[in-house]
Amino acid sequence: MPELLPSRVKCVDFFDFLEKTEDQKRRLWGYRGHGNRGSQWIIESKLTRFLREHTDMVKESWWPARERAAITRFKRGANLHLSHLPSEDESLSWLALMQHYGAPTRLIDCTFSPAVGFFFAIHDATPKDAYSVHAIHLKTLAAACFERVKTKAGKRTPGGYYTPTDEDYKIGREQTEDFVGVYASRFNSPRQQAQEGLFLVPSKIGLNIEEWLQSLTPDGPEHHWIEFTFKIGTTSYEKNVRQFLQIAMSPAGLFPGLEGLAQSARYSWFDVSRDYQPEVDL
Repeated sequence: MPELLPSRVKCVDFFDFLEKTEDQKRRLWGYRGHGNRGSQWIIESKLTRFLREHTDMVKESWWPARERAAITRFKRGANLHLSHLPSEDESLSWLALMQHYGAPTRLIDCTFSPAVGFFFAIHDATPKDAYSVHAIHLKTLAAACFERVKTKAGKRTPGGYYTPTDEDYKIGREQTEDFVGVYASRFNSPRQQAQEGLFLVPSKIGLNIEEWLQSLTPDGPEHHWIEFTFKIGTTSYEKNVRQFLQIAMSPAGLFPGLEGLAQSARYSWFDVSRDYQPEVDL
């Protein structure tokens, strides 16, 4: 019987999570935090989730044309607000730009940093919520794309990896191939730079990412898809937040500018560097 994926690893706390990911080589793994309804969420894009919730309003057969139209509308207006824009044919760059400013796209946010992945898992969670961090081996994805996207005679040899291009995805057009690639923007925004961000890119908007991951054979590690889980409850939640702040990470650094300053305000309530608790005369 095939092993169920993802491989789930229980973490005692945030520091234990960092220790468990220490041996995972940098930039070979992508991390995605799932918070709030973490145990119920699957790995999918905001656009896929949006369309799934509005199936009666936007038929699946319309999706390619609607995506093409959304990109075109954004292109026509972006020059009014931005001085540096992607080339006309750089669809992935346009999608990354759209997502940065809040548009739902097929791109799925990930990060090279386990700590940043943990932040996005716990950021919108409460002590009563499940939250976890998914780790995906990026070379396994690249190996699968070599076999399923890149046309080449013969069996794949060690080092046979492929990163799909804009043309491979056929964004805004009909797509028949199922695959998931990885995309890192040529020009990072300050937020992407701070968060060490990259994207998972499904070849189709509604592609079942988790089902596709299930079909892969690990390229090197024992498991190519790991979900790190954490205890639910006030004590565990508080410990994890305090440990996260202890290594000097906060929204002020992950969200550059005024947004980070505002986001970090909530964490000032958990401040461990100073004692803000007023003395009470009992």
